Amino acid sequence: MRFLLPEEGGRLSPAMQGYRPDVMFQNDDALYMIHPEFIDAEGVPIPKDTPITGRVRALMRPYSEEVRRKSSAKVRVGDTIKIQEGPHTVALATVTEVYGDT
Repeated sequence: MRFLLPEEGGRLSPAMQGYRPDVMFQNDDALYMIHPEFIDAEGVPIPKDTPITGRVRALMRPYSEEVRRKSSAKVRVGDTIKIQEGPHTVALATVTEVYGDT
């Protein structure tokens, strides 16, 4: 995931571990509550309330079983997803792996 710079329309302040944006998939204009858990290079979760900037890896977890069912058919390895705050795209991510049912 890459957070956009403020001049690209991104956030003015860093996100923190525990951040809860929405996600928009390629070729779909619906928003889904799929929340990131930011991880370091070894796959260990970054501590809560740690500022997150630039490029970072994240595990994306659906908010609920209903969201998982609705979104699972829409996510594919290689897709670009938009991280949204309301109508504003604040980060872009590339799907590198899909866990669980799809």
